[in-house]
Amino acid sequence: MNLHTPVIFIHGFIGTFDVPAWPGPHLAPDLLGYGAHRAASPDTITLAAQVEHLRQTIDSHFGDAPVDIVGHSVGGAIAMLFAHTHPARVRRIVNVEGNFTLDDAF
Repeated sequence: MNLHTPVIFIHGFIGTFDVPAWPGPHLAPDLLGYGAHRAASPDTITLAAQVEHLRQTIDSHFGDAPVDIVGHSVGGAIAMLFAHTHPARVRRIVNVEGNFTLDDAF
């Protein structure tokens, strides 16, 4: 395990996904509509907006260094879209219970 590569934990539809005991650099940002960003206007919250928000958040903490991403539920979909949009920025992805089609999510 490379403890120098930042790990980004992306939460799903409900809750947070922080792993405070992680031994290396890491971040568990709130997505738009959650936690510190819960006041975001619902009509501005799209998957593309989440990806851009994630990019800005990662940039502000780690610059443009490649990261490993762990995405839970819809966070897995955001992780995959982030990697598709910014392939040079992602070293690895772990998808935990990723839901890639919201038709069967509920």
